[in-house]
Amino acid sequence: MLTAYTVEASDPFLAEATKRTLTSVKAKDGAAAPVNEFLTRSEVSKLLGVSPNTVTRWAREGRLPCQVTLGGHHRFDRELVEHLVKSLSRAGGRPD
Repeated sequence: MLTAYTVEASDPFLAEATKRTLTSVKAKDGAAAPVNEFLTRSEVSKLLGVSPNTVTRWAREGRLPCQVTLGGHHRFDRELVEHLVKSLSRAGGRPD
């Protein structure tokens, strides 16, 4: 079971992402398949160009919505992180 941190987000995309939960749907072969793909903190840190500790700190502060596994590990929605990377690129905050 995953628990989610709640955050107030001014961006409608971020607000919607915080409402999502890990659910599954039936695939064609009848097996359950996850709806969202989640990233680890190290994968997110590489995409954003920051340290893994910074990603964890942002998650704990509510700046970066995430799910927390039973083992206490943070998992981040891939779609949300990719949207964040694109918005930072457009703002000139991250050179490519």
